[in-house]
Amino acid sequence: MQELYLKKLNSILGEITLISSNRGIHRLLWQDEQEEIKKYSQTIRTKSSSEILRNTETQLKEYFSGSRKIFDLPLDISGTFFQRRVWKQISQIGFGETLSYGELAHLLGDVHKARAVGGALGKNPVPILVACHRVIAAKGQIGGFSGGLKVKRFLLDFEKYQN
Repeated sequence: MQELYLKKLNSILGEITLISSNRGIHRLLWQDEQEEIKKYSQTIRTKSSSEILRNTETQLKEYFSGSRKIFDLPLDISGTFFQRRVWKQISQIGFGETLSYGELAHLLGDVHKARAVGGALGKNPVPILVACHRVIAAKGQIGGFSGGLKVKRFLLDFEKYQN
């Protein structure tokens, strides 16, 4: 079993739990994801901080202060081939910009996969860091988000006014 590190930090969105391995950030969890946090808390080998967690905390603070628009962190996330393709593509969406699920599916080569794109976004283990909040419905509706619609709306508005 790999060694995992856990750090809780307070943000303008409430408490965020960060989990990393020695290779990179593994999960970003919202305060209402208590069951998921408990699952990790039971398997975590150490609760001491790591360099990766300290850098992540610093970069998130810079993001929320408006001084950081791009994250430069190692990630240690897993998913299906399709999920990883979606996450890589959304990493290309600029700060304050949005794409629709359909546009993202088109960029991935199949306009009929908009629903599958939504499913992959819902499995994103590191929201904010891999900015799935920047993907919206075709008619401007904000769609779903692991942190909830209020958090997604906040992030979209925050980036819009920081840009």
